[in-house]
Amino acid sequence: MYYNLRISNADAMKLKTLYILQFIVTGVSAGVNALIPFIAISLSLTLSQSGLMGSIIMGGRIVMAIPTIFISRKLPNKYLIFCSALIMAIGLALLGLSSTYVFILVVVAGVSIGAGLFQPLAKTEIAKVALKGKKGKIISNYSIAAQIGKLVFSSAIGFVVIYAGWRNSAVIVGTVLSLLICVLIFREWKKRSEIVAESKTNAIKFKANAGIVFSILASMLDSIASSAVIIYLPFLLLSKNLNIIYVPIANGVIIVGAILGKFVLGRLTDKKPESLVFVVSEIFMAVLTIVICFNLDIYLVLLVVLLLGFVSKGTSPLTQIMVGNSVKHDDHLKTAFSLDSFFANVGDLLGVLLFGLIGDMYGVQAIFIGFSIAALVAALPGVMYLVNSRKEVSLTLSRS
Repeated sequence: MYYNLRISNADAMKLKTLYILQFIVTGVSAGVNALIPFIAISLSLTLSQSGLMGSIIMGGRIVMAIPTIFISRKLPNKYLIFCSALIMAIGLALLGLSSTYVFILVVVAGVSIGAGLFQPLAKTEIAKVALKGKKGKIISNYSIAAQIGKLVFSSAIGFVVIYAGWRNSAVIVGTVLSLLICVLIFREWKKRSEIVAESKTNAIKFKANAGIVFSILASMLDSIASSAVIIYLPFLLLSKNLNIIYVPIANGVIIVGAILGKFVLGRLTDKKPESLVFVVSEIFMAVLTIVICFNLDIYLVLLVVLLLGFVSKGTSPLTQIMVGNSVKHDDHLKTAFSLDSFFANVGDLLGVLLFGLIGDMYGVQAIFIGFSIAALVAALPGVMYLVNSRKEVSLTLSRS
């Protein structure tokens, strides 16, 4: 199960293109989120109107997850991946040209739909290549590209806005990204003679096995446990009466931890079972979310934040590998990753809402105790996945 093969030059180029597109797509989503406060100030929006924009960005990924299975039966993944990325980049540019709140909502919805279409298809293409070679390395690199995109765009746009304004920033960044995607499309178009017809996945015939059920359940519960950590971390730090300067520092530290986690944990699955790495990570997360509630020295707090980012955000490549390894037929990868995206995004939304309610009722420390419990619950399907995979290996050996 844990062997490595050399991938072809064509697959290597395909991976580079997908990494670039993942960087752009995730970056655009993060960039739009970063612009919301500036848009709100400019148009004198209420908090609920601002919140609606953020909800649309998250909701589009949920809404598009299942329809993507059927849309992709009409066109090859490759074209849909490029088109969805281009829709997002153009949407960012149009955002700067939007004059009314309603039009802004329409544009944000378009960006969100592009993201919802892109993610399951890109994960499918990554999995097809990853199953030929170093799964952990390939999938962790893909996740790292997303994290770097979030970091670069969410940070850079804030600085650009100061000098150019949010409208000019959106138009400039969106136009540059659109041109870059067009260059990638043109490069792909020159290789059109190499295109091999893709098999059409019949979603009706897709049958989930125990491994897929456990892996998708683990992905959803992991999203619930970890999605809101970075949102509520500043509130916990401020409740400790720490200097406010440590809030952005902690946000940067947890993102660095996330990148390191994706890098290390993903590659570790090339040597150890991915479900075992997942379970151990969830247990560590449960411990760390309790530890950070104590009144620690600021340097210890930052160390715990780094480790928390490592285990809470570094698990996304692990669940992707679990899903990919559970699929028995390559034609069903698209359906499996679409379902995984749907339930993972539902988990993200539930996590933000659920822990927000817990915080309102019982305080910010209760949120992190909730994270700890959720992480332990998320470990359970990981354990069941591990037991099931070992049973399958035993059955295969007995039959042979």
